[in-house]
Amino acid sequence: MWRPSRSRHALDNSLQGPQTPQHSRYPPAVPAWSPALDLALRYRVGGYREFVPPAGLARLAEAVWTHRTPVQLPAQGPRFHRVLPDPSLTLTFGCRRDAQGRVTAGQLTVLGPSTKPHLFWFRPGQEQVAIRLKLEWSRALLGLDPLEHADRSDDASGPLPTLARTALPGLLASRDAREALQRLSSAVTALDDDRLPDLTLRAVELVRRAHGAVTMDAVAVQLGTSPRQLRRRMREEVGIGLKGYARVLRFLRVITEADRSERPAWADLAVGAGYADQAHLVRECRTLCGLTPRELFRERRAQLDEDGRNLKAAAGKAA
Repeated sequence: MWRPSRSRHALDNSLQGPQTPQHSRYPPAVPAWSPALDLALRYRVGGYREFVPPAGLARLAEAVWTHRTPVQLPAQGPRFHRVLPDPSLTLTFGCRRDAQGRVTAGQLTVLGPSTKPHLFWFRPGQEQVAIRLKLEWSRALLGLDPLEHADRSDDASGPLPTLARTALPGLLASRDAREALQRLSSAVTALDDDRLPDLTLRAVELVRRAHGAVTMDAVAVQLGTSPRQLRRRMREEVGIGLKGYARVLRFLRVITEADRSERPAWADLAVGAGYADQAHLVRECRTLCGLTPRELFRERRAQLDEDGRNLKAAAGKAA
C-alpha cells in the first residue's frame, strides 16, 4: 500500500460565509440540481452522484462526481460520509450559494490520495463538484507527487497556483453546479497536451480495466517487461505499487456494485471481484474501512440526499 505524508484537514474548514435559509428543501429560486455536460450516472449514495467522465476527460479522469447536503440536517441519520481508501488525486470546488444561486463562499481544493478511511462531516447547504483524476496523471498533468498530498486537503492556490488563478474566478461566478462542473472540466482539459502514456501509464490502465483482479506478473508479461522493472518504475513515477493499487480497486468495485443494489449478493460480488470467497471480502473490508460490508452498505444507504431523503436498504444476509 502507499503511505501518508501528513495529516488530512477537513475539506470544508475554509468554507465560511452566510448561511442559506433553513428549509427542508432548497428555495425554488435555486437552479435545479442536474447532471452537467450530459453525463451518464454511474451510481448515487445520499447526496453523492458519480458520473462517467465525458469524452474530453475520459483519458484523464476516473470519474466526475457531485455532492450536495440538505440545507437543514435532521437530528436522525448519519451526518457524515465515510471516505474510503482511494489512491487517486481529486480536484474539487466546494461552495455555498444564496437563493439566487450566487456563490457566497467557495474554494478550489486538491484532495490527495486516501490511505485510510476518514469521516467527511456534512455542513448544511454545501455543494461540491469534482474531477477524480486517474492515478498516472497526477504528475503528468499537474506536476504533483500524489504521496506529498496523501491524506490531505489543500487549497489549490498552494500546489497549483496557475490553475487556481485561471479557474477560480469562473467557478466563483458560476450560478449552479452544472455551470461549475463545466468550468472545472474545461480548466482540466486545457492542461492536456496530448502526451502519450509510457510503460507505467499503460500498466496502471491494465490494472484499472481489470478492476484490480489481475496479478502483477500478468501485467508485466503483457507489457513485455519484468515484474521487478515494473515495480521500480511504479515507485519512481506514480508513488504506489501496482499490487496496492489493485487491492484498493478490487475493494472499491465491490462497494460500488453494492451501492447500485437494494439487496447486495455479497458472495457473488466477492467472487466477481476476485476474492477467494465472502469471508475474504469481509476481512478485507474490516482492514480497509473498519466495518463489515453490510455495516458499510447500511451506513451509506442511510445518508441523505439534497432533499433530505435516503435510500432504504433491503433486508438481506449479513456480510
